[in-house]
Amino acid sequence: MFSDLDKRIIYHLLKMASEKFGHHGCNDLDLTKLIPNADDRRALIKEMQTANGTPEEFDPETDYKYTADWWLMSHMANKVKNS
Repeated sequence: MFSDLDKRIIYHLLKMASEKFGHHGCNDLDLTKLIPNADDRRALIKEMQTANGTPEEFDPETDYKYTADWWLMSHMANKVKNS
């Protein structure tokens, strides 16, 4: 389990990386390497869209093979912060 200090550091580093990566030209992260199962990828993206306040943008028919690296970093940072 992470201590509160660990979480603050992880949050800070992920947010910093997210901001830097957001300025790159290509932000595609191949989720199939991290999450081979399409249903698991859909669950992650649905969670991210909901947390983003845009659940209507989630498409259950999409395989979500790719997502923006900075968006995933930001999402994970917020999950760590709120855990």
